[in-house]
Amino acid sequence: MGKEIWSNTDKNILYLAPGELEKKDYHNFANEVEKEAKKLKKGFICINDLRNFSTDWSTVTEEDVEIFKSGQKKLKELGMENAIRILGNQPKFVVDFFESEDDRGYSVSNVDSYDQAEDLLRSMA
Repeated sequence: MGKEIWSNTDKNILYLAPGELEKKDYHNFANEVEKEAKKLKKGFICINDLRNFSTDWSTVTEEDVEIFKSGQKKLKELGMENAIRILGNQPKFVVDFFESEDDRGYSVSNVDSYDQAEDLLRSMA
C-alpha cells in the first residue's frame, strides 16, 4: 500500500497513511503533510494510520528522526489539537519512533483499528 495524505475540511480532519516509506521520501512526505494540514482550521484532528507503515530501519539516523519530530511540531503550529494513531500490530519501536520528547501541546491516542479511531472521533465531538 502506498502513502496516502488527505484532509476533510468539513470535519476538520487530516488523514495520513504513510505505508512503505523510503528514506529518500521522508522530506517529501513531511512537505505533503504540511501542505494538506494548511487546508484545515485551528483545532484539527490528525488520524495517522500506521498499520502498514514500514521503512528500512537499519538506515534511519537521528537526522531522519528529526524530520518526523519537526513535522509534528509544524502540525501543532498549524493548529492540530489531537492525534489518533492507528497502530494495529506495529511493534513498540515504531510507536517510539513517532514519539516526540518535547512537550507536544496536543493530545495523542493510540488505537488498534480504524473502527476504534472512528469511535474515538465520535466521543470527541
